[in-house]
Parts: sequence; structure tokens; C-alpha cells
Amino acid sequence: MPSVTTSRLVLLFTFLGMVLLGRLRYFDKKQLSFIYLCFALSLVNLLVSIYAEGDKTQFSRFVHFALFSLFSAGMYVKIFNDEIQFHKAIVGATLIQVAFVFITYSSPAANNFIFSYVNVSHNFLSNLGRAPGLSSSGGATLSLIISFGAFSIVRLAIFGKKPWHLPVMLLICFSQVLVGRTGLLLSLVALLLLFYYSKVNLKTVFLTIVGVVVANTLLLDFVLSNEQFLAYTLKWAESTLTGDDQTIKTLLSMGIKEMNTMDVILGSGQVALQNGLNASGSDIGYVQTFYAAGLLGVLFYLVLFGFLYSYYKNIRNSGFFLILLLLPFIAELKEPFIFKYMVVFFVFTSLLYGCKNANTQ
Repeated sequence: MPSVTTSRLVLLFTFLGMVLLGRLRYFDKKQLSFIYLCFALSLVNLLVSIYAEGDKTQFSRFVHFALFSLFSAGMYVKIFNDEIQFHKAIVGATLIQVAFVFITYSSPAANNFIFSYVNVSHNFLSNLGRAPGLSSSGGATLSLIISFGAFSIVRLAIFGKKPWHLPVMLLICFSQVLVGRTGLLLSLVALLLLFYYSKVNLKTVFLTIVGVVVANTLLLDFVLSNEQFLAYTLKWAESTLTGDDQTIKTLLSMGIKEMNTMDVILGSGQVALQNGLNASGSDIGYVQTFYAAGLLGVLFYLVLFGFLYSYYKNIRNSGFFLILLLLPFIAELKEPFIFKYMVVFFVFTSLLYGCKNANTQ
């Protein structure tokens, strides 16, 4: 059974409280309709899971997606009306995470202290070729979340360029070398967007050169003290750019298990087997959701795209927001990132703020 955390209980009871108090009328009807659809899908999947004696993971994913990614985003924008402060907060949180990336990569003593309180999956502490940061998962998920800081810098640069934008962007990109290829590629995309939206002047170039020199002095010696950097991490990161990475080939070779007619329609109700292994046999998010929820999972993805697109089409500077719109759907080709909640929360919140700014101009 999926774990019940404090944050999940708080959001669930907040939503139920707003229902009882009639406060949901302040929300967009599209948001409420999609939230209710997610609850309906979760109920159907729960019944399928009980009947098929499967796990309840997909049921949990639908419920918490509705609460974290949709309800929380709508509530946040209703309470906090400042888009710039939102993106500054994302950048600030990202820099804190980046600091922990360097610490957990280079200091075993710090790891022993930090992760005596934080549970880390995927056996990261037994192989620090990649840094777990202050995260319970690390890897691709952490790198994707860190890349949000890079995209927030781009959004802030659209409002007005600042000297700190480029140095911080480069710091984020450098940290991704220690975390995951997914976030590294996305951060490099954000770097290109930053160059596009902010015209680079001599002052910025000078400050960037100074920043890079300082970073080389402070960070490279710090990171190179870890013997795995040259032996593993650098080669692992370079494989992304040289084409030696086998991730795509591995994903395509996974395929999908055979499904009967009812499984295709309603799903098997399984994401994980009793031994913890992947029930679908694939890491691809779309395949996992289809195997667990069938055509109802396909419906979920189609509605999600149409839902986000309905906000995107009302925004100016649409090039940036188009990339944000496509980001979760492209990332889903690797893992079920859409159900990592923070992904769609960031994208949806950014779209909501973009719509508000477009309407006030």
C-alpha cells in the first residue's frame, strides 16, 4: 500500500475542507473538472487493483497528482500573486539543492550524517558516482527538479536580465554533471534559451569569466577530491554529448508485457510486483501507466495535454512556455516523471502566472 505522508494528509484534508466550505468556487472550472477526473480514474484503478490483487501505486499516483500537481498549483497562485517571487524562490531552492549535491558527492562524513535522517533509494550511498543531494531518490528525478531552477532563470531574464543570471545558470549546469543526464540536457536547453532571451553584453561576459574562474578554483578542486569523478562521473556525463549513452536503446528494448482485452481497457492495476520489481517491464512512464490503467491512462495523458495547452495558448512569449508545456511529456518517455508531482506543479504554476500576466498587459 502506498505510504501516507503528512503532506499528503494535509493536502487531502485541505481539499475536503474547501469542498465543505464552498471555497472551490474560486478555482477555474477546468481545474476542478480535471481534479475530479483524476479522482474518478483513481477510484476505477483502485477497484481494478483490488479485483486483480495488484498494488495500489497507480491509484495513489492519480490521487496525489490531483492534490499536488493541480490543486496545490491553483491554490498557490491564488494565495501568492507575484510570479517573479515564485521563480526567485525556485532558483533559491535550487541553489540550496546544488550545495547539497556538491556536499553529498564529496563528503562521506556529511553523507553519513545527512542520510541517517533521510532515506535514499536506488542504493546511492553505496556508489556515489552520482550525487544524491538532499533527496530521497537522486538520479534523473533530482536532475529534472534541479533543471527547474535553470528554467526559472530564463523566465526571470524575460522580465529583465541581471548580471547573476548567467553565472548561476552555469553553476546549475555544472552540478548536473554530478546528478543526471536528463537534467543536464534540460539545463543546457535552458542555457540556450537564456542566451536567446537576454542579449549578452561585455559586462555580463566579464562577470561570467570571473565567475567561471572562481568556480574552477573553489569547485573543481572540491569535486576532484572524489576519486570517482575522473574514473566514472565525467565519462558518464560526456556519454550524453558523444552519443555513447545507451539509455534510448535500453528503453526501446524493454517492450511491454502481453495484456488481455480487459487489461487494455481498464489496466492490470499493477505498477510494481510484490518483490518490488517493475510490473510492466519498462521504465517508460507511458508504458507503466498504460499497463496499470489501460486506455484510461491514455485518456489521462490526452486530457492533461489538452488541459495545459488551454492555458498555454493564452500566453505571450510563447516560445518559452511551449518548451515548458512539452517538457513533462518528453521526460515521460524515460520515466513516469509526470507522477513525480513537482514536475507538473512547476509547469502548471508557471502557465497560470503566464496567463495572469498576459491578461494584465
